[in-house]
Amino acid sequence: MAHILVVEDDPLIRELVRTVLERGDHTISEAASLAVAHQHLDRGQIQLVLTDLGLPDGDGDDIPVAYDLDG
Repeated sequence: MAHILVVEDDPLIRELVRTVLERGDHTISEAASLAVAHQHLDRGQIQLVLTDLGLPDGDGDDIPVAYDLDG
């Protein structure tokens, strides 16, 4: 299955999304900010990012521009 990064600053929403995705046997990583999301993405193992657009340290829609997740 896929390795998915959930980027969400609200811990309740992040946990809900994690719970649903784990039912599909996906590997889930979590980040509450863009800074932590970038740390996960720099490791190069993420295949899909689900992100909140309004994060405390920036816009979540900047992530696809910064990383090529197809590779």
